[in-house]
Amino acid sequence: MATIGKKQRLTETMRGDLIQALETGVSLPGACDLICISRERLEILMGEGRAGERLTREVNRAQAVAEHSLCAKVMASTSAKDALAMLSARFCHWDKKAGNTSKDSGKVEELMARLASVPEVERKRN
Repeated sequence: MATIGKKQRLTETMRGDLIQALETGVSLPGACDLICISRERLEILMGEGRAGERLTREVNRAQAVAEHSLCAKVMASTSAKDALAMLSARFCHWDKKAGNTSKDSGKVEELMARLASVPEVERKRN
């Protein structure tokens, strides 16, 4: 994996590619590899003053967009078990086994309850 030097700046093109990749559901390490920057270097850039705060907000928002999109796909899925597996594999706060005691850990039970209340419908196959 190629990485940028510690003093090299994250260009707007690289930044845009990073955010776009994150919004489409690519993991943060995968998105960093895509733009040839190490995860450590990105974390350094995210900690640099106002520009770092802006980058952090953009990264967090992009990951939230990806999670929202995946949740929409999950809700359209016919298999609750597969849906939960996709969410827990991609987003650690959906994993019941992670031992997360925060209020976010209730999302799994809430999703499963919502999915259980949806009547099963036979889909027509083409």
